[in-house]
Amino acid sequence: MHQCDARGEDNLKELIQGIAEGADGIDVLVNCTGPAWEGSLMATSPGELTNLYGGNVLTVHNAVQA
Repeated sequence: MHQCDARGEDNLKELIQGIAEGADGIDVLVNCTGPAWEGSLMATSPGELTNLYGGNVLTVHNAVQA
């Protein structure tokens, strides 16, 4: 199992490239990360919304770009 902060583009890129080199490529990439939030959007603070975006959108973008 490998762990890294998937919101950090450099961390994720280094991890994925290392795995791809050691495994002769990657056929399937699963991004199983991302916080969940319960409640209304109106009650969500800007910080909570930023955290949700970072965990659910940026991590996918960073993984695909790696």
